[in-house]
Parts: sequence; structure tokens; C-alpha cells
Amino acid sequence: GAARLLGPTGGYLLAYPLAAFVTGWLSEHGWDRRYVTSFAAMLAGLAVIYFGGVAWLAVAFVPSAGAAITAGISPFLVLDVLKIAAAAMILPQTWRLVGRRLTQ
Repeated sequence: GAARLLGPTGGYLLAYPLAAFVTGWLSEHGWDRRYVTSFAAMLAGLAVIYFGGVAWLAVAFVPSAGAAITAGISPFLVLDVLKIAAAAMILPQTWRLVGRRLTQ
């Protein structure tokens, strides 16, 4: 509800549509077909989400941008990058599998 959008997570939630657009646009341009570019596309989407979240935290909830980064990115960055790495390994292989099935 509105409380989530007005609370500390609001910036992250509001950034999701833009992150989906950026990642989707990169995917439409073939970035999801190879590991490195797939990883980069997903990282770009994550950067958009982090930017929205940290900006929101810095404006409304913490005293400085440094504190917003510490609270809003630091606890999550390593695990998020590991999840992106795993997804980036799976996605190109999935496209190869789907592509083979579509041509048969």
C-alpha cells in the first residue's frame, strides 16, 4: 500500500519500472544472449534500483548520501551481484535451448 511507497523502501519500488525498462531495452538489443552482456544488462537494472532507493533514503530518511549508501546498498550488494552472476550464466543457455526447440 501507500505506506510502503512512502517508507524507506519507496525509492526502490518506484525505481523498478525504470529498471525493467532499461533491462528490457538492453535485452531487446541482444544483451541477453551472451554471459558478459547479460550480466551488464542486469547490473544496469540493479544500478537503477539502487540509485532510486539511495536517493529516496538520502532525501527522506538519513542525514547524508554516505549514510544512505551505507544503509541502502552495502548490506545487499555482494548477494545481489552473486544472484546476477548466476542468472547471467543461466539466461544465455536458456536462449540457446529455446532457440533449438523453436527451429525444430
